[in-house]
Amino acid sequence: MRRRECLGSLALGAAGLVAGCSASRQRESSLLRVATVPGIYASPLHLANELGYFTQAGLRVEIHPLSSDAETVPALAAGQIHAALASLTPAFVNTVAKGRHLRIVAGRQIASPTCGSVGTLYGNRNAFPDGISDLRRLKGKRIAVTSATTFTGFCLDTFLATAGLSADDVDRVALRQQESVAALIAGKLDAIVVSQFDYALEALSPAVIKGIGLAAILPNFQASYMMFGPLLLEAAPQTGVNFLAMYLRGTDDFMAGKMPKFLDEYARSSRLDANRLRLGCHDWFARNGEIDISSVRRSVDWMVARHFCQQRVEAAQLVDTRFLDSVRAGKQASAAN
Repeated sequence: MRRRECLGSLALGAAGLVAGCSASRQRESSLLRVATVPGIYASPLHLANELGYFTQAGLRVEIHPLSSDAETVPALAAGQIHAALASLTPAFVNTVAKGRHLRIVAGRQIASPTCGSVGTLYGNRNAFPDGISDLRRLKGKRIAVTSATTFTGFCLDTFLATAGLSADDVDRVALRQQESVAALIAGKLDAIVVSQFDYALEALSPAVIKGIGLAAILPNFQASYMMFGPLLLEAAPQTGVNFLAMYLRGTDDFMAGKMPKFLDEYARSSRLDANRLRLGCHDWFARNGEIDISSVRRSVDWMVARHFCQQRVEAAQLVDTRFLDSVRAGKQASAAN
């Protein structure tokens, strides 16, 4: 009952985005731990934090860097983190199937047809002297993904299926993205699939050629999401609403051209050009955090077909739209006032 009351207060516009229920107001003063893999795609979260949006909403947010999305589910399920920005993995689906309370609450990155490199295939020029447009040429090639079960594995399988090939037709190698980039340039790999590269990978070396992106096959496919764990889903839903509202505010600002100081620090530590990161197209986020249920369903279908999931879970079981609905209602109530 408390959860419905807290979310309902916002949906009815009675208290606004940051007021909430009295019980939730106490919880909002506690620390909220949010996990994400560092990169330009983490900028909206850092921007909202740097601009004080979370503080304005009565939240204390601590950002925890992860080395990969694979670390997300165990930490989220155990309550070590309360929210995460990550792609959908078999571990997430299998954990929900076991009855654990984890849910997707908002959409994030998309495979945009207009910009970005979400889910892009890159090749070594020596392996593809005539280019990489004919995907049948992937047969027999040594190709790196971060893992067969991750988003890059999904992309590679999608590329292969388009060419009438299967996973058995290539030599698949599991490598972290930066390691695979170095191996591609050195000619130790024929091709790699990246979840997203921070700027044009082909500009790093004449040995690299850009191939197809997922957007050419599945335009606007949703590649990653905001996920909540038990605390925000059950114990403090109003905190979840307030946090999501401020995160989406940061996303709007980032897409409008504002940049966090985090980006300079990230560029320096990663030996990247901060100006190039700032000037690139950033229109590869889901507008208003909308969840594309068809993308979730397609991902689950792939996991089941590849036997990565122990049992089928309907896409709707992985998603909780209450938080987006409440944020939307709050905006409408504010506009009306």
